[in-house]
Amino acid sequence: MATSASIIGIDFDNTIACYDRLFIEVGVEIGGLRQSLGQSKREVRDHIRKLPRGEEQWQRMQAEVYGPRMRHAELYPGVTDFLETCYNRAIAVYIISHKTEHATLGTGDVNLRTEALKWMNAKKIIAPTGPGLRPGNIYFESTREQKIARISELGCTHFIDDLVEVLDHANFPTTTERIHFAPGEQSLTGHSFPTVASWHEIRGALFNV
Repeated sequence: MATSASIIGIDFDNTIACYDRLFIEVGVEIGGLRQSLGQSKREVRDHIRKLPRGEEQWQRMQAEVYGPRMRHAELYPGVTDFLETCYNRAIAVYIISHKTEHATLGTGDVNLRTEALKWMNAKKIIAPTGPGLRPGNIYFESTREQKIARISELGCTHFIDDLVEVLDHANFPTTTERIHFAPGEQSLTGHSFPTVASWHEIRGALFNV
């Protein structure tokens, strides 16, 4: 359960921003993917990576989605309600994301962090007053290690992420409660943290509502 003393950290890509539809579109357009081969980002990624030079192709697709097409990303249902509940209970919330300024491959002149901030403003995730995050509560880190160090520095009591690799990292703070966000997937075995399928489920688990 979260209390007013809690500090909640949240990942951004594929945790707040949903790219499933975009990755299917880009996979069809530039990845040579038949639309029937994927219904989620994870399915598209797994298929593309198996192709010749698949990892390079996948990175180009990410550069396209997180850059020029970022404005078309969708907000996961329930995020706004979750942030409003945190605001009403005076709980501190931070976005802590592993996101470089520019993609390694693809459109190098597009600042990925700027595009993400524009999207958050458009979706009213960032707000000067009331529910929502203040700009000073958003951190973009250049490496996974720096992201984990930020989680520790901010003293997050809870952290929500779609990547098991982050939650299972050797340096992840042991005092932070880990929540794996994976819509449509079953809870992982062999891990001490739960897998949740929706933001409504997270809200219920942390606030009993």
